[in-house]
Amino acid sequence: MNDLPAVDGLPSRLAGRRGLVLCCAVAVAAALGLAGFGAGARPLAQVVALAALAGLAAVGAFSLMTGGRETAKAPTQPGDGLEFLASFGAGLEDGLLLALPDGTIAFANAAFWRLLGHRGGFPAEFKPAAVLSRLHGSGEAVYRLTLAAASGEDWQEVLEQPAPGGGLGASRWLRISLERRSTSAGLAYSAWRIGDVTLEHTRQTESTQRLRRSLDQLDLLPAGLFVCGVDGRISYLNATLADWLGIDRLAADTGALTLERLLSADGPAAISAALSAASKGDVTALDVELQRPDGVRVPARLMARARPGAHQLDLGLVVIRVPGDRLEDGAQAAEARFTRLFRAAPIAIATIDSSGRIASANPALTRMFFASSGGGAVSGLDLLERLSEDSRARVRAALAAAGRGERPAQPIEIAFGDSTRRTGQLFLSANAAAGPERDSVILYALDTTERKDLEAQFAQSQKMQAIGQLAGGIAHDINNVLTVIIGFSDLLLANSAGDPAFHDLNEIKANANRAANLVRQLLAFSRRQTLRPEILSLNEVISDLSVFLKRSLGEKVKLERDYGRDLWLVKADQTELGRVFVNLAVNAVDAMPSGGTLTIRTANVSREDTVGLALPGFAPADYVLCSITDTGHGMTSDIIEKIFEPFFTTKDVGKGTGLGLSTVYGIVKQTGGYIYCESTPGQGTEFRIYLPRHLAGAGSAEVVIRPDRKEKPRDLTGTGTVLLVEDEDSVRRFAARALRRQGYTVLEAGNGHEALEIKAAHDGTIDLVVSDIVMPEMDGPSLLKELRKTNPELKIIFMSGYADDALSSLASGEEFAFLSKPFQLTDLVTAVKELMPQ
Repeated sequence: MNDLPAVDGLPSRLAGRRGLVLCCAVAVAAALGLAGFGAGARPLAQVVALAALAGLAAVGAFSLMTGGRETAKAPTQPGDGLEFLASFGAGLEDGLLLALPDGTIAFANAAFWRLLGHRGGFPAEFKPAAVLSRLHGSGEAVYRLTLAAASGEDWQEVLEQPAPGGGLGASRWLRISLERRSTSAGLAYSAWRIGDVTLEHTRQTESTQRLRRSLDQLDLLPAGLFVCGVDGRISYLNATLADWLGIDRLAADTGALTLERLLSADGPAAISAALSAASKGDVTALDVELQRPDGVRVPARLMARARPGAHQLDLGLVVIRVPGDRLEDGAQAAEARFTRLFRAAPIAIATIDSSGRIASANPALTRMFFASSGGGAVSGLDLLERLSEDSRARVRAALAAAGRGERPAQPIEIAFGDSTRRTGQLFLSANAAAGPERDSVILYALDTTERKDLEAQFAQSQKMQAIGQLAGGIAHDINNVLTVIIGFSDLLLANSAGDPAFHDLNEIKANANRAANLVRQLLAFSRRQTLRPEILSLNEVISDLSVFLKRSLGEKVKLERDYGRDLWLVKADQTELGRVFVNLAVNAVDAMPSGGTLTIRTANVSREDTVGLALPGFAPADYVLCSITDTGHGMTSDIIEKIFEPFFTTKDVGKGTGLGLSTVYGIVKQTGGYIYCESTPGQGTEFRIYLPRHLAGAGSAEVVIRPDRKEKPRDLTGTGTVLLVEDEDSVRRFAARALRRQGYTVLEAGNGHEALEIKAAHDGTIDLVVSDIVMPEMDGPSLLKELRKTNPELKIIFMSGYADDALSSLASGEEFAFLSKPFQLTDLVTAVKELMPQ
């Protein structure tokens, strides 16, 4: 323990404790020895003096021992473990200092102070900031070590120091570490170590430089090289590969470059499949396509090996194929080109044996039949198991024919997939280069699911359009007939209040009105009715209808409303929208015979939100969504496909016309919106209506239909001249008779040209024009244009049961009143009374 440094001129506390005891023992022994030596040969006085001197020495030794205890009192007790550490640390080449929690130095070897370059007296208390500040450039390191000591953390720093007596540029490296420990007796202490790691640092620096030189040499290789992690991220690629791909190598350093980005779409899955099929430790060669950021694909051969126990790529070597390379010549070039074409083909291709087992397949086939991207992963699987039972029988027969060298005259229609709802076409041909069993047939497959769906949708659309055109064409003539029946019934009823035939006439009129309602529903479905669009808020429309809807639902069905906030406006016919909600509510009641809940929700749907909607025929835009959901028994998919067709109903005979939902469909479509239905048997049904958002000043200008007045005049008689234009003689006769009964002068015309001639020949003023819209030679809107040339203020009432697109030819802002056929006598005379100048 002689190498223990002093603390403030005294031995360290551990050394001092033992030294005091030793000094006391020596002093006592010396005193006793002197007292006993030569006792018989010396005079008594000398003996007494020596004895007294020995006693004084003993007293002094005892006092010195007692004082030493007070000066170098050790904070530990025997068995605390620090004595062993101190004795062990004394012989270390590295510096070691043991400090107690209060900073008291329990032990410090000479190497600690020597490595610090500490000279002079040594402190009794260890303060890192004061003691370590002697090191060169240690400010930040000492600060971090001080924080670690204060927070009780272990820490380590490596500092570069000028070498003692070294030449220019010479330096040494010191590692300073702090560890917080405690002895077996529970005494906490801090162990500070200082070691000279110059040799270790030099070796590490040289190793890093060698690695850097190796990486620089990898950049000079004529082949591309990359390293891929388990997560698919590329941690390194050489300059050659980066140049081929036209990318920045910093992307690999930041982890932004992945294997999916480096290769084409099917590349990663193909690599995984190839590695899983390879033997352990074997290097796999695979022809792939590298994907450049500009979209150019670079054909290459990838050399790879899987990680032990996994199918992930560990390291890849890319051998590029460039023109002029020897690999481009002969059979190897042809094989490489075929492999690239085989894997990149959008058509599913496979070689199968006579029983349907797959020998090889491209990624397109695995995606189509197995919902996977790897080609080799499906080898050995039975393709026929993925087909429906009927398709399986047809394919087996075709395989047998192909094995005999026969080729099917047409493709084989198949159904496949987990639910066998997907459709496709198979083409088979015999593989002459294969053996009699394996790879005997080459198979090509096309997925026709989307095409079949589009064909079905197109056929459905054509059917609906054809029915609509038929309904619209018939409606014009039927409405004229119904107008005559209802009109003349009104004339007869007005004069036969006490006649026995009065009730019969009422029955005729009632059934005519019923027929008129059916025709109106057909026109709504065919989108041929004349709408009166207004700027509306769906929330207000639903709120106004709530009382009526609750009555329609009855007591068993609860109505819930969820109004969207800040709802956009729509442009629609409020009356027709009311019919939509009422029809859907009535159907919901029928679906919930035991009661339930009908929920109506509204919300805004932005263009960004509609882009991701996979709805047939849907055009992304801003829409207002209204969903009507019930908790009824639901519908199957085959019923949903037909619900919008006219006259289709699931109700019992005599309980429905089958025109309710077809009317809803027509109104929504004519408004410019979309309607979709989702239903699950036993879980209810949801109808979702998307109406286009109305923006002020947006879209084409529309004519303004004069709205009906809410208060009808009581006195329907009047005076004035009315020009009545109607190509249907019976309708014209009824209308003329009805107006003349009210006191009006009526000029009759059978078409537009005749009306212009009558107006020109008439000497007086024509106050009002009542005209049909659809007429031969000149329709109503064309007649209005000609009349307005000479009389811009002339008022007109259009009447029609089938307006078609005639009104679209009118100029923007054109005003007129509209009377829908079939109409009653009071409807006609009221409309004339309202517009006739007073």
